[in-house]
Amino acid sequence: MDQSNILVNDDRPEAVAVGWFSRDAGKARSRGFEVDADLAFETGFNLWLSYAYIDAVFTTSNLEADWGVLIEAGDPLINSPEHQLSLQLSQSFEVAGVPAQVGAGLQYTDERLGFTAFDFHLPGYTTARLFGQIAPTERFAVRVDLANAFDETYYTNSYADVWVEPGAPRSYRLTAAYSF
Repeated sequence: MDQSNILVNDDRPEAVAVGWFSRDAGKARSRGFEVDADLAFETGFNLWLSYAYIDAVFTTSNLEADWGVLIEAGDPLINSPEHQLSLQLSQSFEVAGVPAQVGAGLQYTDERLGFTAFDFHLPGYTTARLFGQIAPTERFAVRVDLANAFDETYYTNSYADVWVEPGAPRSYRLTAAYSF
């Protein structure tokens, strides 16, 4: 995929004097592939796997207005991991004749650039989740999810080394669904 007109903040004094403006930071290219597999077995065991490889780089050189540094052709795009992997396992079964399911999943995100044109990288991370569901009737189901099960500290994205978004801490969610 090729992209042009990637916008960045324009903090030149003449632009700031009249309001908030953006300017063109050049062009970029993203190449890669994704492989997905979804396997369901008669035993009720399910496996879902997804892997993505991404090579996302600037294809032109341009001045980055916020920090006054040169973005060179070949520099990686910010917040673009080279590798991502998701894996989920689940098992369906019955409890006293009632359909149920339990499962676990892992999400891996590779290290990635966290500050355009600088050597600041966000570390790679792996988070785990657990879930369970029971469906007492054909139309009603109750589900519990535990996200970031090991309360991993991680960072999802950034704009600069002073503007980093932390990932969500461990969280629980209980939901119920009724279909009409």
